[in-house]
Amino acid sequence: MRNAFYASVLAITVAGSALAQGVGGTVLDQGGAAIAAANIKLVCGSSVFRSTTDQKGLFTLKERPSYDGCALFVSKDKFAPYSQALHARPALLEIKLAVATVRETVHIEAKSEENVLDSV
Repeated sequence: MRNAFYASVLAITVAGSALAQGVGGTVLDQGGAAIAAANIKLVCGSSVFRSTTDQKGLFTLKERPSYDGCALFVSKDKFAPYSQALHARPALLEIKLAVATVRETVHIEAKSEENVLDSV
């Protein structure tokens, strides 16, 4: 019980210091499971800042003087891409990614010159 308390305090402290340094948060799937190795990109004009989530889905990005006009992008294989416009420094973000949909198109062509019945 005591270890769980200290782990909670440590997690809150880490999240708080991440926010003091810049943008931070967690990337989860729709069921609430952490998504490791998700690509995080913050685009502010011509400046681009990148990060990757850890095993717990946590990420941090550097502090910016202004977040107005910035956009946050999150991507991971097999998940739909996520984007969010920022107008101010956000609080701790919780980003939920949806599973990507798979679409296939099959084209079938037949030559009209061949008569299938003649070859039987």
